Amino acid sequence: MYDLKNRKTFVRRVKVNGITLDNFYIGCTLYILGRLVKIVDFACENTRKLLHKDVQVTFVMIKPLPTSIVGKIVNHFFENDLRVTKIKKARLTAEDINTLYRSFIADPKFPFLLEHLNGQLVFGMELVGKDAVSNCLKIIGDPDPVKAEPGTIRALYGTDLVRNCVHTSSNPEAALQVILEIIGKQEGDRYNWNNVGDIGLIKGIPRYYVPKPGAKRYKKYDDQVIKQALDEIALTNNSLSAVAEKYNIAKSVLCRHKNREMKLHGRPTALTKDEAVIGVTH
Repeated sequence: MYDLKNRKTFVRRVKVNGITLDNFYIGCTLYILGRLVKIVDFACENTRKLLHKDVQVTFVMIKPLPTSIVGKIVNHFFENDLRVTKIKKARLTAEDINTLYRSFIADPKFPFLLEHLNGQLVFGMELVGKDAVSNCLKIIGDPDPVKAEPGTIRALYGTDLVRNCVHTSSNPEAALQVILEIIGKQEGDRYNWNNVGDIGLIKGIPRYYVPKPGAKRYKKYDDQVIKQALDEIALTNNSLSAVAEKYNIAKSVLCRHKNREMKLHGRPTALTKDEAVIGVTH
């Protein structure tokens, strides 16, 4: 694993409990040796083929809907092994809509889409998973909710060809293009893409997936419970994430107290979020 910020190798070969090969995908943030490391790329094609086989990235936009319905839609993706690596809530402009629906501009439905989406709040997501593009299209269903198979997202929550809940990319190239254009356009503004932790603000998303920081931001914790959790981390091989889940403590809170303990013992205290690329050695 290569640290892009410090331009040096961070990890060569080491056992880290609680992390498996399934966790190594672009967009994932891992807690490794006291640091939060976000994987942004693979070091070589060999690594990509070994760890990212058949894995694709796709773009999904949830159209204007009640927040509780948004949570149920996101849950459909979780249950079908599609990981949300980036998510944001933003108001679309006419320019954004033209970018997203550039292939539909000549379609008779486009003026109605423009009217439905312009100035409205939507959720944009980057999804990662095995055959993500085709899998996502299958989960969403036919563009016409009347023709969509029972159990698909559009059959459950859509009403017509315009208000059909979700827009998604039809192929990997289109997905990457839209993601780059939308992220690039919004870079630096208050609607910038957020890490998956912020989905804790969406109702209906299963608790086992929602990272604790977003869900427990203002909760006060008993000092004795925190001490027990820190002791368990120190005396066992359990990961910080597993202990935080066991004691129902926000991971960020546990990290903060752990850093405080490390400072008292003269050990490094910085817990930063770094970007890294990973490579498989032979």
